[in-house]
Amino acid sequence: MSVTWHVDEQIAANTNVADLIQEALRFHQLGEFDAELLVFSRAIFLFPHDAGLYANRGEVYVRLRDIASALSNFKRSIALRPSDIALRRRYAALANTAALSHLCNKPSLVERARGQTLLNGAIDAYAADHVLWLNLGVARASLSSDEQLVVDALKRSLDLQESVVAHVALCKAYLRNSQEVRAYREVETALKLAPFDKDCIALRETLSAQAMALRHEGIKCIFNSRFDQAIGFFSRAIQCNPSAARLRIDRGVALRKSSQFVAALDDFTAVTSTQENKEGFVDIDAGDTEKTVINSKIENGIEDRPRSVLTGWDEAAIGPQGEHDQNKSDGSVKSSSTGHLPLSFSGHKLHRKASTTTDAIIIHEMKIRASPQEVQEAAYQRDLTYNDFGLFLLRHGQAAEALPYFSLAIQFQPSNSTFFLNRSDCKRELLDFDGALKDLRCAHSLSPATNIFQSAMFSLLNEMGLKAASEGRWVDSVSHFDEVRFLLQASEANF
Repeated sequence: MSVTWHVDEQIAANTNVADLIQEALRFHQLGEFDAELLVFSRAIFLFPHDAGLYANRGEVYVRLRDIASALSNFKRSIALRPSDIALRRRYAALANTAALSHLCNKPSLVERARGQTLLNGAIDAYAADHVLWLNLGVARASLSSDEQLVVDALKRSLDLQESVVAHVALCKAYLRNSQEVRAYREVETALKLAPFDKDCIALRETLSAQAMALRHEGIKCIFNSRFDQAIGFFSRAIQCNPSAARLRIDRGVALRKSSQFVAALDDFTAVTSTQENKEGFVDIDAGDTEKTVINSKIENGIEDRPRSVLTGWDEAAIGPQGEHDQNKSDGSVKSSSTGHLPLSFSGHKLHRKASTTTDAIIIHEMKIRASPQEVQEAAYQRDLTYNDFGLFLLRHGQAAEALPYFSLAIQFQPSNSTFFLNRSDCKRELLDFDGALKDLRCAHSLSPATNIFQSAMFSLLNEMGLKAASEGRWVDSVSHFDEVRFLLQASEANF
């Protein structure tokens, strides 16, 4: 107490702020912080509008480990000198330190709330520190507050400065809110910054496991012919892992089976439109492949669904094959990229739903990672989709619109006799008998032992002979009937 009274007596007559500060400095050098505090308190009593005195007294309280009083003094200092950035940063740093003391070591709910309040005050004083926003996001998450508030704080932190910790925290926030596609984006970004970070690797493995579980459910729906449900499972799996080409192929199969040909082509083309990199894998832009979930079902109540060969699946478990689909090709791929044809035809219109969600934009920007085998499988599935699309249009009286799709299927798989047979039927509907016959000859040459091609040849040549006779072209008529007779004789010789 003698020191206290001594200080008070010494400074009582001193009314010069500079002298008071010198006196305080002397006690500071002696390590007498209580005395230093009294000097600054006396100075503030005499000069209550001096921001520097409050700041100095705040620093003394820091040395005395009275952080609450220190914050109070710095807040008063900022109020007197609001444009002083150094004061604001110092207050924010102290408030952040105090907040962390409340948030560490499994704090109570009250302690966590107190920590969040301190961080809010720190940000009010100095909002340009990314660490403050990161800690605020973590504090909000610990209080189970609105996840959007958590996300907003963490995003603000990343806007100020990118960090692995912030990306990981944001990924976890998105996962808690079942926003897997956003979580995937954050973990992929974090892994680019720190490829061997254990938290990032664990989060990516979690997302991959979720994607595989959803894929398994989708496959079960495929085998039970619940194609719409399968599409839902595969779409959710893609949100968990937008880079997985396998998931795009699976969803494309389900879309094709449910007659959503445009969306199926988008998924398959996303995988096939690639350029191989040095590792034997390909990274490609997703392009227009994700349109929320694209719905390209036929309007005006058309319900029929074409069926065709589905490689990689047990077709017998899915359902019977449609006509002209019993001859599987060798799966050869001549090219891996194509554009889409105009997607409309008289009487009906095919359409894609416009994307309005952020998820679709994120998936659009993601890179798809595909192995060469996946690229080849996607190309084969794409070509089957062209064929099925053509069959669908043909069955609904749109032969002219179906023809280009059969031609695309043949362009990419010229060794598939089924595609030639289907295009022959299409040309026959269009009364292009010469073209139909040419396609049938190609189909027969590719699969000479297949009876269905011989039967189609008999039927077409007979029809051409009758038509020629009705038009008075007797030579052509006889020629066609002779060819029918020749084929019949050859067929009988084989038995």
